[in-house]
Amino acid sequence: MSPAAESKKSGTVWPLFLGGMALGAVLVAGAFSLRKGDPEEETKADEAAWSVAAEKSEAAVAAESDPGPEPGTRDDSRDGEVERGRELSKTICSGCHLYPEPALLDRANWALEVLPDMAIFMGLSDGDPYDELGAQQRVRDAGIIPTSPILESIEDWRAIVSYYLHEAPDVALPQPERAPIAIGLDAFEAVVPVQMQSPQTSLVRIDPERRALYVGEATTNTLAVFDAGLQRMGFLEFDSPPSDLILKEDILYVLQMGDLLPSDDLNGAISFVGRPGSSAPGGGGNFIKELPRPVDMEFVDLNGDGLEDIVVCGYGNILGSLLWFENKGSGKFEQHVIEERAGAIKVHVRDFNKDGRPDLFVMFAQSKEGIYIFENAGNGDFLMTPLVEKHPVWGNSWFELVDMDGDGDEDILATNGDNGDHVKYVPPFKNYHGVRIYLNDGKFNFSESWFFPINGAYKALARDFDQDGDLDIASIAYFADFRKSREESFVYFENQGGMNFVPATFKQTLAGRWLTLDAGDLDGDGDLDIVLGALNEGPSIVPAMLKQRWHESGPPFVLLKNRLK
Repeated sequence: MSPAAESKKSGTVWPLFLGGMALGAVLVAGAFSLRKGDPEEETKADEAAWSVAAEKSEAAVAAESDPGPEPGTRDDSRDGEVERGRELSKTICSGCHLYPEPALLDRANWALEVLPDMAIFMGLSDGDPYDELGAQQRVRDAGIIPTSPILESIEDWRAIVSYYLHEAPDVALPQPERAPIAIGLDAFEAVVPVQMQSPQTSLVRIDPERRALYVGEATTNTLAVFDAGLQRMGFLEFDSPPSDLILKEDILYVLQMGDLLPSDDLNGAISFVGRPGSSAPGGGGNFIKELPRPVDMEFVDLNGDGLEDIVVCGYGNILGSLLWFENKGSGKFEQHVIEERAGAIKVHVRDFNKDGRPDLFVMFAQSKEGIYIFENAGNGDFLMTPLVEKHPVWGNSWFELVDMDGDGDEDILATNGDNGDHVKYVPPFKNYHGVRIYLNDGKFNFSESWFFPINGAYKALARDFDQDGDLDIASIAYFADFRKSREESFVYFENQGGMNFVPATFKQTLAGRWLTLDAGDLDGDGDLDIVLGALNEGPSIVPAMLKQRWHESGPPFVLLKNRLK
């Protein structure tokens, strides 16, 4: 029975921003200010900041080292400190997450972003550590920062710093070679609507049954409804940006993020409301409140009592939780915590062990990043098992469970490219960002079998768009390299079989900066269309002309109409 019938650093995050992933995924990553100044000046400022970062990086390296030996001599003491730092880091830096190798980031970002924050969480702050983090009262109350140093001496910390700054590359490592992305997508017709405002799209969702498109808007906290001809039929107002929605008959259950920017306030909520144009009641209000920046939800009867419960990914910021709300009947829900940590960004429900109880597959995108099974043991208990775990700057942003190789079991299609967690300087591109397929051996052991490098990859959907019997892929990159590789902001991969995909994009791909996407048969002609949602303001360098174009004439979304039928 539905709830309506019973009355829904690693870094700070922008989903990942970000629906279905809640903002497509979340703009869950990265703390930054939304600037609305002159685009050209902003770009110059970004580029200047990056130059300053590089210069300060060298200064930071020098500050952590002695003047050095005379030419032709060996500095045994420095070599010893670096080696000691290596050994210490293996112990200290893998206590809460997978070990981060120095090559994952360039020296500037280690020196100016990551190591200073690491020092705070090791109890080495000179001032109020919570003030230095800009943390809210909930974080302070949680007492997550040690009151005294966890290292035996400041020399140990200096050794760790020396090791990372000595071993890190001067600049970010280059992206691996990839197949060229063709410009031109004959299989789809791009329909670009007229701009209604400077777009801040937090959610797009196709409802194929009613041939409707839902578009969440973060500035106005509204959910607009469009018909298949892209005529707006109406809109709904909420307290905060819509990040996910579930439609049951004529009732919309809308997940509200609470705060688009990183926050640990409990401002998120779930509302239900009658679908515009239906005979359902016009309002129902918030029936679950005080959620930690939620970005995704699923309805499922977890305890077998015949009532649908709700699973919520409370991404949060420094704090967060994976939650389930037990349906007690009569519109009442009781909150339970499955996992107390930030970064839950996407959940899928499956009975993986065939015991009759629904289990949860969940992606986390903060600190200890990874994809996990939460096995439903009954009585509200869940047993967590890692499927894929990654280091804390990996940048998880989305995943799906789909049978990519046609062997009858579900594999993982995943993206990692969240690059908004660098708050002081321009974030570097990371050569491990992209779209991946992890194949299932039939026993839920997953191994990477395909990787396509894409800067800032944010979401990917696997569907049989050309109806040839295999799954193609549509992907977006919110943190794309808009200077050198603009075509990667949207890529359509046509499946040629044998894990071979041909990448292409449409000519108008730069009409917006794509935060979220969805696929479905919007016009009812029997094939799958694609919709991209634009949130055009965010961290990273964007050319001035492109930024200005987005600001003046950027559409909130673009529809790619499938030409197959």
